[in-house]
Amino acid sequence: MEKEKETNNEEKKNANETEKNKDLTSEQKKETSEEKKETKKSVDRWLTLLSACLVAILALGLSIAGTSALFMDSFNATGHLESGSLKLSLKRTKLEKAVLDSETGYLKTIADEEEKSFTEPNRDNVFGIEENEKIVPGSYFKVTLELSNVGSSAFTYDVILKTSSEVNTLAEQIKITFNDEEKGYLSDFVSEGSALVASKTITKSDASDIFTLKMEFTDLPNGENNQAMSSFASFDLLVKAVQKVSA
Repeated sequence: MEKEKETNNEEKKNANETEKNKDLTSEQKKETSEEKKETKKSVDRWLTLLSACLVAILALGLSIAGTSALFMDSFNATGHLESGSLKLSLKRTKLEKAVLDSETGYLKTIADEEEKSFTEPNRDNVFGIEENEKIVPGSYFKVTLELSNVGSSAFTYDVILKTSSEVNTLAEQIKITFNDEEKGYLSDFVSEGSALVASKTITKSDASDIFTLKMEFTDLPNGENNQAMSSFASFDLLVKAVQKVSA
């Protein structure tokens, strides 16, 4: 009986060992399988990286090949542009005036046909009004002016008259005539002034425009001029030009 028990125990022990070995073998196989998988993944990653590197290198090679295959050169194209000019010339061709003679006290008439340029700024008066020169009813100043296009661009121009002093009785009695057409009195040309002629055109082919301007101290009846005695009035004559691009 004892021998049978020992035999049975031995068999059970062997059976347990066998099961343990089976389990161990299964675990080993499982571990081996996992290791193989990891190894394969690692190899795949390397292959992927290697492939990416090859692609990158290939792309770089194509890029280099593409760039080096293009002929390249450079040059500078220079151009020359010269702007036109808007330039006008203003000169007085004739002056007539009737003023008070400081020696006799009579009106005297003066004529001057010498050309005088007013293109550049100067201190001369276009009407030839001299310092301390006096006017009385019947006095006048008449100028003939020539405006020329000496630039390369056509332009339109305005001739503007404006008072630069306070309006008073004297200004109200100075009559303005432009090209023999009455335009009102000096007192009418206030603030920004008014155009004696507006938007008149001078092209490059035109020789010039000539116009006359007369300022006259009107002789009024019934002693009305007495209100203007010892008065003072000043004014500005402006010529403004703007380029004209088409007819």
